[in-house]
Amino acid sequence: DTHSAERRAALEAAGAEVCAVGDTRDWHAVCAALHARGVSRLMIEGGAGIIDSALTRHAAAPLIDVCIVTEAPATVGAGYGYSVSFADARLGTAARVRVGADTVSVLH
Repeated sequence: DTHSAERRAALEAAGAEVCAVGDTRDWHAVCAALHARGVSRLMIEGGAGIIDSALTRHAAAPLIDVCIVTEAPATVGAGYGYSVSFADARLGTAARVRVGADTVSVLH
């Protein structure tokens, strides 16, 4: 809800449905708004900050069914780690695979 009206109009003109929810890291609000629109599955694409906020929310109250995280050996930007470990978020590792230099973990 903090983005410009022009940006919203451009997204809608391209076929997107824009759903303003305020704080995009308030996963309860995001999921409630999407659920009200009939969305029952969501893929979150983000960097460490977004992943961290979703894991933190999940640790407090379950939110995630399956989490697939790709970790690269390179740091982008100022660098950022997770404040909540996968174990603390109560997500067990189902699989961990090396793909080139990256590690892909499937958790549930």
